[in-house]
Amino acid sequence: MPMLMAGPGVGSGVCDTPVDLLDLYPTILQCMGVDPGGEADRPGRSLLEIAAEPEDASRGIFSEYHAAGSNTGAFMWRQHGFKLIEYVRHEPELFDLRGDPEETVNLAGRATHARTLAMMREGMRAIADPEALDALCKADQKAMIDGYGGPEAARSMGARGATPAPGVS
Repeated sequence: MPMLMAGPGVGSGVCDTPVDLLDLYPTILQCMGVDPGGEADRPGRSLLEIAAEPEDASRGIFSEYHAAGSNTGAFMWRQHGFKLIEYVRHEPELFDLRGDPEETVNLAGRATHARTLAMMREGMRAIADPEALDALCKADQKAMIDGYGGPEAARSMGARGATPAPGVS
């Protein structure tokens, strides 16, 4: 999704380098004039620095989503103008974001994109193993639901489809 920025020291124009919500932390520190010091090993880069540099399509961005009750987690890797989406136990989806920004043509099954698919999967797996992470998240969700008294008790709490806030019963 697009990210918009405005403020002192923010130039005008478009930066096509992929960014991540993890980039907000170092950006806020920089805007507040705080030196990250020991926090420098955290992931993310200041959006102000990214915007001031030439486009870097090689920057990889990872995302994951684990909805309670979903049959699988969703994992995304974006790099080099492509986007890979993997759902555990399902076929992958690969999109060319430059040629198909609406993500209507899945290239994952095409022989012409086998190398791109392999490269994207390698990038994703350098961050996380979708199968192992999905299993871990499912176990964590089950433990949380069991802690609330089981599925029936959990269903009676709060809005349907939402995880209750800590301390709310």
